[in-house]
Amino acid sequence: MPIPELAPSRLRAAGPLGLVLLLACGRTDMALVPSTGGDSSSSGESSSEDSGTTGGSTEGETDLPPTTISTSDTTFGDTTFGDTTFGDTTFGDTTFGDTTFGDTTFGDTTDEPIACGNGILEPGEECDPGEEEIGPDRACVPGCMLNVCGDAMPGPDEECDDGNMDEQDACLPGCQLASCGDGILWLGVEECDDGDGDDDDACHLDCTHAEAVAVTAGGNHGCALIDQGALRCWGNGNNGRTGHGSLDNVGDDEPVSAVAVVSLGGPVLQVVAGISHTCVRYSGGDVRCFGRSAEGQLGYGVPGDVGDDELPVASPLVPLGGPVDLLATGSGSFHGCARLSGGGVRCWGDAGAGRLGVPGITGFVGDDEPAGSIPLVDVGGAVEAMSTGAQHTCALLSGGTVRCWGSNTSGQLGLGLPGIVGDDESPAAVSPVPLGGAALEVVAGWYHSCARLDDGTVRCWGRGNNGRLGYGNTQWIGLTDTPADHGVVDVGGVVVSLTAGNAHTCARLDTGAVRCWGWGAQGQLGYGNLQDIGDDEVPAAAGDVPLGEAALQISAGSNHTCALLVSGQVRCWGNGGDGRLGYGNLDTIGDDETPASAGDVPLIPP
Repeated sequence: MPIPELAPSRLRAAGPLGLVLLLACGRTDMALVPSTGGDSSSSGESSSEDSGTTGGSTEGETDLPPTTISTSDTTFGDTTFGDTTFGDTTFGDTTFGDTTFGDTTFGDTTDEPIACGNGILEPGEECDPGEEEIGPDRACVPGCMLNVCGDAMPGPDEECDDGNMDEQDACLPGCQLASCGDGILWLGVEECDDGDGDDDDACHLDCTHAEAVAVTAGGNHGCALIDQGALRCWGNGNNGRTGHGSLDNVGDDEPVSAVAVVSLGGPVLQVVAGISHTCVRYSGGDVRCFGRSAEGQLGYGVPGDVGDDELPVASPLVPLGGPVDLLATGSGSFHGCARLSGGGVRCWGDAGAGRLGVPGITGFVGDDEPAGSIPLVDVGGAVEAMSTGAQHTCALLSGGTVRCWGSNTSGQLGLGLPGIVGDDESPAAVSPVPLGGAALEVVAGWYHSCARLDDGTVRCWGRGNNGRLGYGNTQWIGLTDTPADHGVVDVGGVVVSLTAGNAHTCARLDTGAVRCWGWGAQGQLGYGNLQDIGDDEVPAAAGDVPLGEAALQISAGSNHTCALLVSGQVRCWGNGGDGRLGYGNLDTIGDDETPASAGDVPLIPP
């Protein structure tokens, strides 16, 4: 096909883009000739020659230099038309894609995919620092997205990122690791987490629930040992027996939880309450006592009550001559006893009627001499447990024998003869109490005693008033007869622990149930009435004390009783005078309502 000639004037009129379009259409062999005439009106036609080059001149027109189109560098895709020259006019490098004519660029016509990791922030990317800076643990994660909390990729400022917003798992919604004390409960790991930094409230600093682990009832006060060794005491504050540095009663018009824990200088392992004093034992074997000191029951060898106008921690440790691994229980005594870690027994306080067990010792020990200044008690064997009454002491020896010493005016020593033991002879000089079997436990009330035998049965002796011995009568046992002469107390179940108060006794069964008998006029038996039990019926007839929950431990005071429940809570019943029950009032409980209805003693702040 012949190639038409195109005058330069037409080419100029088409402009560079026209040229490009022509060439893009494949007209790469086109020859262009210059126009003839400086004015287009002189000639409406252009002459054409059958060659690629035009030369010469036409009359009346300006001669132009030859115009050559070079197509050797023509590329389609990104299309480049070499260096195209028209006369003296050069149209640079012509490129399709980014199309450039000279210095003129016509947009970006490149249609390429976004490349995450090329270091260029492109549409659809939140970040692109370059491939080496992108990763699941970097600020910019794969896909060129910003690392944010909740995307399951722990970033540089995140401790964790599990991809969920669960507030109670190991990774918190703020992508911080859960930890005790952050105020957020970590399910399955923490029992509680209040985040307040207070170790004396309901949630410990280790994120476990605070609960009681032991309870003791004294004459008219009580104490509970909280797990991790804190102590809370309530009731009559005379002589400082509650350890709060004042004589104020606690629990009479405020809950026990409203008052601080007793300041003891460290955690304690054991607490025992006497009639008007309290003693604690530390893990290292030290002992500290507070309350009434008139009879030497604190053992410091100096006069003056402790805890009435100073905190117990301000007092020295009781000088007992060595570390202690067991304190005697007992609510009705003005004396105390301890087993030293070497096995020896030492008693101090009121020495009347031989109750300290050291021949020739009278008066008081511990009032103006240290408790450890007198000899050890010769019990005649290794001591497993001890309990103190109003005027006597009993010890359980290894092998199941029981020895008691002190006053026997009510038969409380169980020896079948009147008199005193321990005033001018050692307890070892007298035969063990005839029980008719091996004992596992012995407890001393004010004027009676009971033992739990290895078959889960119980035998009691001493003063029988109000049925406190539990035989269905008020007979005294131990003056002219022995416990072995009588049958076992019909408790109605297998007994696993005992406690004895002023004139009542309680047993905990293997079911966790509690049964009480004896004097009931102040509700201390807990049956919702004021009747004595055991005077004309057996304890089994009364059934279980309505506690509302199984008990782990029981403790009888003078006219009240407390139980530690399986929940770690404490419930008390009986005479409510002085706040000794701890409920923030003076109400008697157990006289016309049950202990279960009173609920838990509020020991621990919420």
